[in-house]
Amino acid sequence: MNSIIQKKGQVTLFIVIGLILLLMIGIYFYISSIKPSEEKITPDLEPIKIFVDTCLEQTAVPAVLLQASQSGYLYLPENNGKPNYAETDSGNIPYGFVGDKKQLLSKESMEKQLNTYLAQEILKCINSFKSIPGKKIEVEEESAVVTSSIDRNIIRITFNYPITLDVKGDGTQLEKLEEFSTDIPLRLGHVVEIIHKILDSQEEDSQYLDLELLNSFDVKVDVIPLNDEDMLFQITDKKDWDKGTEGISGLEESVYDSEKGVYELEEDYLVFLTAAKYAVNYPPKMTLQEGYLLKDEQEFVLEIPYHSDDNIVFEDDTPLFDIEYDGSNKGKAVIKFTPSVEGEFPVRITITDTIGQSVEQEVMFKVVG
Repeated sequence: MNSIIQKKGQVTLFIVIGLILLLMIGIYFYISSIKPSEEKITPDLEPIKIFVDTCLEQTAVPAVLLQASQSGYLYLPENNGKPNYAETDSGNIPYGFVGDKKQLLSKESMEKQLNTYLAQEILKCINSFKSIPGKKIEVEEESAVVTSSIDRNIIRITFNYPITLDVKGDGTQLEKLEEFSTDIPLRLGHVVEIIHKILDSQEEDSQYLDLELLNSFDVKVDVIPLNDEDMLFQITDKKDWDKGTEGISGLEESVYDSEKGVYELEEDYLVFLTAAKYAVNYPPKMTLQEGYLLKDEQEFVLEIPYHSDDNIVFEDDTPLFDIEYDGSNKGKAVIKFTPSVEGEFPVRITITDTIGQSVEQEVMFKVVG
């Protein structure tokens, strides 16, 4: 009896072990099936891969730097057919802020522009592989697609470009390549987060620049007035970096050294520029002469044209008359009274808007008999 029970227990144990092994084998094959396989780079394909990789790397870095220098744009924007950017000594800088509203590109829109721009520039660099003579290479130009991801500390770029190499030239040995990628260790995503915070603060109060906020970041923030309405925000991220690290820098021109694994930099900074156009509130204006001649006991009527960006208040320092006006930002105020005393009466008239800007003028009222 015990022998039978023992044999049953052994059979059960073997079944459990078998099931576990079967499950493990199933998991292994499942993971293998979903894990992307790496393309095998043969000696024949290697020079082609190096060439495409070099084109990708040498076009990607300048593109990202150009995008940063143009407020996230690679294609300058328009508004109703007119340029929507400030013309500066640093180039044409799109507006990231207008009036009291932020209008920065979203990260997704920046990536979309980068994808389109790079797809064009990389193909120009490849130039149908004319610099690689003696090889029969077929490509699917229409299938060339760039996908980018602007992360906080790095930009990841993938270039899908189906290539077929006819090794012997007779169609008997075909080798294929399709996916190329590079990581650009520039903190564009981080810098974009910072400019969003700065312009969020401007949305709350466009008349106030929070210097404490500007000095709280780990980058250099400069604010450069351009004219009465336009201002330039410049963010400089200056840190040493090489390929594959989290250190950062930017440059005007760069060359990637594949042996050293670094970009040879002309400069060591990344600069993000965006322009802001503010609704300027000008002081009010009124039209008055220096003096007026009045007749004693005759009604005198004077209209005072005025204009302001805000509602206004008129004031005077005389008991001779009151100024009638409706308080709107544009119109005519009226002085209406009948003088009863001859003489010269200097009067100071002041117009003030709702934010405290004022203009005053002294006017001489001369009353004769």
